Amino acid sequence: MSLYTGRGDEGKTDLYTGERRSKDHPIIHLLGTVDEIDSIIGKAHRESEKTSERLEKIQEQLFRLKSDIALEGSDKNISKEDIEWMERTIDSADKKLPEIEGFIHQRGRRPAVELFHARTVCRRAERLAAGIETDKETKKFLNRLSDLLFILGREENQGMEERV
Repeated sequence: MSLYTGRGDEGKTDLYTGERRSKDHPIIHLLGTVDEIDSIIGKAHRESEKTSERLEKIQEQLFRLKSDIALEGSDKNISKEDIEWMERTIDSADKKLPEIEGFIHQRGRRPAVELFHARTVCRRAERLAAGIETDKETKKFLNRLSDLLFILGREENQGMEERV
């Protein structure tokens, strides 16, 4: 079987439901942006010594989130427990880090920079999700994920000067 089908040559793509949408449809933009987050996290995961287990879990969650988005809320793969895990992880990591006393540089060790990059892309996904009909859990998940990526980036840089 060939990798290419030609079905997208006219600017349309299939959702998981089989419905065809324009590649410029807001749902497709959101799916592509979440896919981009997943790819960036994959790069950070490869380089990380401190956060790799959590990044693996986040990638698994992102896979389920993409399914929820593509099914336009008809299936719920992201749960309250996923969001609670992120909140516990944020709180646990934050307790071990110095208090933020201003803006921080988004630089440092390579995994940290990748996580800060993933956070900025996640913020774009939040903006895209805000403009379309998605379930509340998707929006909440993306909001928590951007916070989690920020704190994990800080954790990767622990011991380095981070303030502007």
